[in-house]
Amino acid sequence: MPEQHVLAEKTTPVIAQLNASTGEKEDVFYIGEIRVEADEAKLPNDPVSKDVVKSGDIENLQASSLGDVLELIPGVEKTNRLGLGKKIQAGIRGRSQDALSTFGTKVILDDAPLSNNANFQGITNIFLGKNVSLTTGQGIDLRNIPADNIETVEVIKGVPSVRYGDFTEGIIKVETKIGKRQPRLTIKHNPDTKEINFGNGIVRWNTGLTYDLNYGYSERNLRKIGDEYHRFTGTLVTRKRFFGRKLTVKHKLFGQRLLDEEKPTDVHRNKRYNRGYTINNDLWGDYVINPLSKFTYSHYVHFRKQNTFAQRLVEADPRSYIGSMRVLGNEWNIGGRWEFHLMRLTGASVFHELIFGTDVEYDRNRGKGVIIDSTRNYYGPLSGKRSYNFDQIPGQTLVGLYAEDKITLHYLRDFTWTLGVRYDLFNPKSIHFPGLWTREPFIKSQQGTFLSPRVGLIVFLSKNSRLRFGYGLSAKSPPLTNVYRAPQVLAFRDITYRHSQKNPDLKGYQLKKLDVGIDAKFFNFARTSLEGYYTYRTGQMSQVKYPFGYVMNPDTITEATYSIYENRGWTRRYGMELSIQTITYKNISFLLNLTHRSEKMGRTGLFYYSHTDTAKGQRPWAPAGMSWRKKAILDVRLSYKARSLGIWVSVWMQSVVYEKFQQYTVNSFYWWENNSFSYPPKTIYNFAVSKSLWKGAEVSFYINNFFDDRNVYRHPYFHTYSERTSGIFYGFKLSTKL
Repeated sequence: MPEQHVLAEKTTPVIAQLNASTGEKEDVFYIGEIRVEADEAKLPNDPVSKDVVKSGDIENLQASSLGDVLELIPGVEKTNRLGLGKKIQAGIRGRSQDALSTFGTKVILDDAPLSNNANFQGITNIFLGKNVSLTTGQGIDLRNIPADNIETVEVIKGVPSVRYGDFTEGIIKVETKIGKRQPRLTIKHNPDTKEINFGNGIVRWNTGLTYDLNYGYSERNLRKIGDEYHRFTGTLVTRKRFFGRKLTVKHKLFGQRLLDEEKPTDVHRNKRYNRGYTINNDLWGDYVINPLSKFTYSHYVHFRKQNTFAQRLVEADPRSYIGSMRVLGNEWNIGGRWEFHLMRLTGASVFHELIFGTDVEYDRNRGKGVIIDSTRNYYGPLSGKRSYNFDQIPGQTLVGLYAEDKITLHYLRDFTWTLGVRYDLFNPKSIHFPGLWTREPFIKSQQGTFLSPRVGLIVFLSKNSRLRFGYGLSAKSPPLTNVYRAPQVLAFRDITYRHSQKNPDLKGYQLKKLDVGIDAKFFNFARTSLEGYYTYRTGQMSQVKYPFGYVMNPDTITEATYSIYENRGWTRRYGMELSIQTITYKNISFLLNLTHRSEKMGRTGLFYYSHTDTAKGQRPWAPAGMSWRKKAILDVRLSYKARSLGIWVSVWMQSVVYEKFQQYTVNSFYWWENNSFSYPPKTIYNFAVSKSLWKGAEVSFYINNFFDDRNVYRHPYFHTYSERTSGIFYGFKLSTKL
């Protein structure tokens, strides 16, 4: 440690290199191999708002995938059904039904981002039913990440470091288990999903080797043969240190095979499947130059084979036929990140943590693409959709440059400032020198150039209180399926019109975020946090229809249309989050979280409506509608952890206190369409218990919605009924070391 002068009654930052302890904390014990930690009322030391889930909570929940793990995040509406039966996506502080919210949520697995930018499976709006699902233009399907080998999940909801780019809503960071561990077999079963996992970690010749094998199977409808989902996953991770442990190299191979099937069992001959496989090759680590500086790196090559098929009975004149279509693609995501970290002490009490870095990603999809038999068109005999070769679509390059300074100082109070700036180039093309003295970008990019400054501040008001503030911008590149849409064809007698639906100059969209929070601790027994946030997302991609012939005559009004994505949408969100967490006292801990959020969405400009009734005052060109939604969610968790009994019991209660929404449409057909709607409150109760059997073995059991409250909702105008929650659901897990 370098020599440092410390003055009395004055805070002085000290740089020191510490060796990690290998002993366990006194408040940690094991139920089988589940690591159980006592809950603590710790105050944050970072201005960024985030939630962290550890492996013990994941195993007690009996999650099958990363999507199930998010059930533990306060404010996330619970599904009640853990498993692999349907796709799971995340929209941090947003709705999982909002495609742009899920697309703008970045998932990072072991320092490598998982991208959906070049997913073209649904480029022609293929309909695969409610079970077989695609994620084109949306966030990734979180079912594809098994939960058994997850060490921690960090969900960043606030304004993150500038090292993160190509996102808008938030970050989900996943770290898997790496290092020595006992060989372990885990078996899970519930009415939807059966799963088996085997994992092991060994150290040989100063090299760590970790591997996991996982198989998951979901039979969604027991009365229907062939309605199934299979997930085969294998992971191999090596870790080795060189040059006196200065250089750390980690390498991971990830392979996965997915079979999402629905076979025909009815007169309509509906057959669908989504088959494919994924191979990921990741390399990451760091080189410690000295105790004050280091270099970190990450490289990844991700490949995904896409194989999608759909078949249905098409009713047509003079006779019906079986129409089918297929999508074959080879999706590539190749990239890397390089960072330099430096710690410096200036003056007597100002400590700097500097980061300089860059990241690059290349996205491309190649292959035969969409294959449609135009004589028996899957979309109908009059459809304008045709085959589309993916080799015709260029790839895109994303480049990010960033710098950040995290400053710790003392002036009346202790402060930590985070000041950073990021420069995102989405498909850069040329240098534009006038951008040095004008507002135009210095580097012109086809999908946009975005400057994203970010600032964070935490003030240590006292030993038991903190004030946090964050403000920043972030940008997301558009999905390639929006940039290069498949063409639309209009066949009229002996003439065929083929209209391009591409928009090669479609830009990315940007989000502004403001976070303010205060944290306090009471008597070393409980911690409370109150946080408010505001976000404004602009430049969203919106599908805009035009009548055929619009380019030649803008006054044309036809029923036949084509569509192009344009940057016309916007979304405003604001909300409050209140959290109260107690320590584990006499084996019992308590957590309460109250979330209120409001959302308003809209689009700018005029939009074309091909089916209008002038007698009702409808117009072919009219402003787009707007919508708003408000929701309040209360989460309560009570945990009992007893070392002497080797047991962990958790009870969750979630109540959607209220939910209201309204969608305003200019060209409405029914008088009630523009009314506001309210859902009645709904409450569910979940229960989970884990019990040790013998050393290294445990059994777990859960019951979700154990009062079996379906919360049936009656539409006030259609007089239809729907269940807002699924019925009672249960499952168990047996795990043992071998």
